[in-house]
Amino acid sequence: MKRALLAVLLGCFSVLSLQATSFADDKMAGFFGHLVDDDYNTGIDDLFRGSILEQKLKVPQTRANWIAQLDQITSQYGSFLDFEKVANVRLGEIEVTTYFVYCEHYAIRFEITEYH
Repeated sequence: MKRALLAVLLGCFSVLSLQATSFADDKMAGFFGHLVDDDYNTGIDDLFRGSILEQKLKVPQTRANWIAQLDQITSQYGSFLDFEKVANVRLGEIEVTTYFVYCEHYAIRFEITEYH
């Protein structure tokens, strides 16, 4: 009986956890579309537009670091193929949506954190 109750609770949590805000989903879809096209600059701009980190991207070294990391990912794991939302957790006013980004040879975890 305890196992059945635990399975039901885990099932409910899984369903609730996958209901992310459309904000995170829209940001990830736009960002991923640019990654597939190797248009990292536009993808980074779209991802950070409207966030408190947007000002950080105006520092040339910050943008260069992001692009270097994306280049390193593709050189190690292959081209970007697809992404999938795997979890959404909200704690108070913080919401974290986790995605798996699938490359040719490996999947990487990507998270978008929102403050409501």
